[in-house]
Amino acid sequence: MEKVVFISGASSGIGYAVCQEFAKSNYKIYAGSRNIESLTHLSEQFPNVYPVELDVTSTDSILRAKKVVELDNDKLDILFNNAGTPCVVPALEVDEKTLRSAFEVNVFGAINLVREFSHLVIKAKGVFAFTTSSGTLMPYPFSSINNASKSALSSYASTLALEVKPFDVKVVNFITGGVKTENLEKSRRQSQNLKKGLYVVDGKDIVSESMNSIDNSSFMTAETYAREAVKDINHALHGSDYKHEGNYFPRYRGHMARFTKAANFYFHRQIIEGMLLAGFNLKESFSKLKKQRNEKPNDVSLS
Repeated sequence: MEKVVFISGASSGIGYAVCQEFAKSNYKIYAGSRNIESLTHLSEQFPNVYPVELDVTSTDSILRAKKVVELDNDKLDILFNNAGTPCVVPALEVDEKTLRSAFEVNVFGAINLVREFSHLVIKAKGVFAFTTSSGTLMPYPFSSINNASKSALSSYASTLALEVKPFDVKVVNFITGGVKTENLEKSRRQSQNLKKGLYVVDGKDIVSESMNSIDNSSFMTAETYAREAVKDINHALHGSDYKHEGNYFPRYRGHMARFTKAANFYFHRQIIEGMLLAGFNLKESFSKLKKQRNEKPNDVSLS
């Protein structure tokens, strides 16, 4: 019987590549995106891909998407919660709109999708999949809000697996490292548009400076990530190899994802902080910032 997949955030990056990979395996794919025009080429290339307008921050939009799927299907084998938005803003300077957007897209959207599509996934004894982040394990600087939202989603996925165990439903949590997508450029633009405040050293904003220093040349391609992800989901759905793991499958995919798992377990916090400061080109800047604050301890303006 034909397997049916619904993927949120399908218009670019990981979501787009996962759609392609499932399509090659003759799955029936519903590709959810706010911008369905961006999926025209994919649906023309693969007639088994059906673009669906979806805004995960809107319950009405989610319900309309569910009706589209229910029209021709009485089950859903895989719900892949991939929609997300980067949030590179210092914790002390995040505004209310940015904060709420991060959680509405990265957390609440996925939770609402799972709730609304759950009866279809239960009927299929299917899989809930989630794209989270290695930031759930590492305190990446200036990503506290992003890391918090992805950590919330990761915790939700882990607990959801226990709650859906009686229904023979599986949960795959992709704890994701570096992948070549548009997110890095989005993060750079976001950091450049921030009001310059606490993190200015020698007239330079070290938030945007650190983002610009990131080299993504060694990041995993979205296509490679998608191949691994689809393989992981198929193993969870069909494979007997993983029965000893129960119904929850955390998978570390993307550049440095497995390393973050090991580092988080074996390294002291001070070592991790040193690695991150060096990796984000912040060691000297933080030293200067500390000296600057010590020289003007009462200056806490954000000008």
